[in-house]
Parts: sequence; C-alpha cells; structure tokens
Amino acid sequence: MRTSILLLIFTMLLTSCQKSDGPIEEINIIDLVTSSIFAGQDKTILTSKTTLAAEATDIQASSYKWTKISGGPAKIERPHALTTKITGLRPGKYVFRITKKEEGMTLTDEVSITVQSRS
Repeated sequence: MRTSILLLIFTMLLTSCQKSDGPIEEINIIDLVTSSIFAGQDKTILTSKTTLAAEATDIQASSYKWTKISGGPAKIERPHALTTKITGLRPGKYVFRITKKEEGMTLTDEVSITVQSRS
C-alpha cells in the first residue's frame, strides 16, 4: 500500500496596474505537490536475509527510518536508508515499517516478509 499526501499550495499575487480606471489584477498560481512513501511488495523468501527497497517522492529533504513491527529476530543493516538489507531472519512472518518525516509531515508504509523453512 502506498501512503501519499497531496498538498495544494495556493499563492495569490496582487498586482496593481497603476491605472486609475481599472481594477487590481489578480494572478492565481497553483502548485500541486505530492509526497509519498512505498515500502515495497509483500514477499515470501526461503533464506535468512532479504533486501527492502522503499520508493519515495519528496517535497524537501526527508528522513527515513525502517523498524520491525512484528516477527522474530532480525537485523536492519541501514535503518535510515531507503534501501536496506535485513539479516538473521528465521521462518515466520515479519512486518517492517518505513517512516518518512518531511516538512512537519509523517508518512508510513509497511511490508510483510514471510520466511518459509526449507523442508
């Protein structure tokens, strides 16, 4: 699931034409700006490691953080990067969350990893 915020930034400029017989001219400028975070597709693996690769659109510089929400032991190699390796996984289901902070907003998305045993 992709988490997005659409911001509408309205800027109004008032310009006077210095004419005594005309009204003030109004100019409306509308910028559409989106910010989003996507943790990636849920997946099933047979190994004790995987790579998580989030996708983000940014308005300004952002900070990111991966956290484990549920599941057994796991090590997040680079928790503040969009792409990170997860190691030490054991059979079972894990949920990892990426949090993006930007311009006073917080966006999150989650991805499920199912580790199957080799039998």
